[in-house]
Amino acid sequence: MKNRMLILAFILMMVESVNGQSMQFLNLSVDARQSAMGNAGYVFANSFAVIQNMAVSMLDDTKPIQIGASYLSWQPSVSNSNNVSIAGLYKFKNFTLGAGLRHVKYSEELIVDNLGNSGSSEIRFLPVEYAIDMGMGYRINDMFMLGSTLRYVNSDLGAIQKASVFAVDLSLLYNKDNLSAGFGFTNLGTKADYGNGSNQLPLRLRTGLSYSVLSSDLHKIIGVADVSYQLVQGANGLIGGAGVE
Repeated sequence: MKNRMLILAFILMMVESVNGQSMQFLNLSVDARQSAMGNAGYVFANSFAVIQNMAVSMLDDTKPIQIGASYLSWQPSVSNSNNVSIAGLYKFKNFTLGAGLRHVKYSEELIVDNLGNSGSSEIRFLPVEYAIDMGMGYRINDMFMLGSTLRYVNSDLGAIQKASVFAVDLSLLYNKDNLSAGFGFTNLGTKADYGNGSNQLPLRLRTGLSYSVLSSDLHKIIGVADVSYQLVQGANGLIGGAGVE
């Protein structure tokens, strides 16, 4: 059995604004390995490929059948919000099919008017959002692979504030010996309209690079780095991460 030791994980940079965008949960990391690597790992093979980068499903590291699940809870004593994700893939010779589901529950909120008043009878609601993904990875040749994901997203923020959209992810991956490099777009889609104007999805241009410094039956050392740029008017930003495993 291969022993893996995390020896370094850090975030290089994070300069981001979150105003003017909706459904931000779409860019949350759902893979524990990627989170431990400073949120880097865009070119890593994993069970959540349909959510992150479907092109990596054609890497040799991918098993014929993979299924993954994750549970993320943040500020449980304050907000009690959580994110449940499940995904899987089935690999053929030259292509892979994948599917995934993400469900996010936020803390209970109190409905108030423009002045911050709740009225004589308090009305509370529980915001929830979910995304359904269907994707395909395709091998062009020994070095290049393509990936695409079709995504349906539903957002219910309470009362009449509801919206649903369709989006796609597109990616290209290069893999040769110990080097992998990829880039793509995520959350290309329609705008979300909650009844008070349209809001852009958190569209990002993503790039990733990984290199295996040492690879043997007993030990492996991999360096990885990701850089993404958010393409949202008024909320653009550069996000990056790197780590060594």
